[in-house]
Amino acid sequence: MAEKKKRKPRFESEAELASEVAKWLEADGWKLWFEVSEEFGGSRADIVACSGPLTMIVETKRTLSFELLAQCDRWVRKGAANYVMCAVPRLSDLDHRRQSARMLATSWSNEHGISVLEMPKIESTDYRAQILRESVRTKWAPMARPKSDYSIRKALKHEMRRTRPGTNDGGYVTDFSRTCDKVRKLVKKRGGKASVREIVDSIKHHYANPQTARARLRKLTEEGVVYGLTIEREGRTPFFVAIENPEPRVKKML
Repeated sequence: MAEKKKRKPRFESEAELASEVAKWLEADGWKLWFEVSEEFGGSRADIVACSGPLTMIVETKRTLSFELLAQCDRWVRKGAANYVMCAVPRLSDLDHRRQSARMLATSWSNEHGISVLEMPKIESTDYRAQILRESVRTKWAPMARPKSDYSIRKALKHEMRRTRPGTNDGGYVTDFSRTCDKVRKLVKKRGGKASVREIVDSIKHHYANPQTARARLRKLTEEGVVYGLTIEREGRTPFFVAIENPEPRVKKML
């Protein structure tokens, strides 16, 4: 009886795929920013990679779908980067039917300025960049010159480098998370305790007005959403209090 061939491991989620893509890009010398929200339209790139003057936007999905191609095509039309790449799992060489469709989609992508990266899943605790370079397939589209008004580089912020796809250290960076960072830093600067009014009135936040900011941040801190802080009251006055040695972050949907 013929021995069945072992199926190649698959990516269980887009986050897992994005994490492997990020490792490959870093091994190739790119500096990465994750979940970058553009300031001029509202779209969000999974990964933005920079190497010297070059900028690349990478969108990751488990299938090379029309939706993914349309997403990448929007970045190309905006002129947001030198390269726009869609990253998808690599197909088995024996999957001839799907390989034909993949070749057609890749050809169309390259003609429209979209590079395609096919990522294998390597089950090994010893991550080796040279192995990935041999098994990762890349079809590069010609380099473009970004339009200065729409360059994604304008949206890059330091905190966007903290969160790698597939981790549980806080999710993607949002206006809310940046506000929380400012609150934490100022509370720490004030000795670990300060009134909610004092802190909120001293920072630039994303809320429409100070009253809403104070009410929402107090409530979310009491619910444990704002990492590293708790609320204590003296009479009717609420205070932010820094938590010593807080538990590791977990993802919370806001």
